[in-house]
Amino acid sequence: ESLQEIEDSFEKIAEKQGQNVDTMVKLVEEFKKVQKEIEASIEAQIVQDLITAITTADKDGDFDVDDKEIAQLILRLDAMEGFELNEKLFREKWKKTDKSLSSILEIVQNLMDANVPEKENIFKMSMKMSQRLIFKKEDSP
Repeated sequence: ESLQEIEDSFEKIAEKQGQNVDTMVKLVEEFKKVQKEIEASIEAQIVQDLITAITTADKDGDFDVDDKEIAQLILRLDAMEGFELNEKLFREKWKKTDKSLSSILEIVQNLMDANVPEKENIFKMSMKMSQRLIFKKEDSP
């Protein structure tokens, strides 16, 4: 009879562990879904901040970004959190444009294009910096 009790106990433990594994798998799947949503939200915030920085770079309002304005823009972009700026590549791309605000905004599309090879990435997302960015926003009044 005690052997039957032990066997029953093992069956109960095995059944409970199976339920725990199923629950854990569901929680992991839900976590991945929430994580993707958070990353998309962070990326949208970064893009919005980039657009704001770019549009305010045009100090004289002529819809062109000259050498002085681009230098100030790069300083602003370097100070922003959530991504790392490849300044050399950004300047190279900027020099090939007509220097208009719209052409600089096109450069920002590099951030959103997952197919851009790493060596051509002007903006590299930094999740550590992005997490600081989102927590900083939540702490703001």
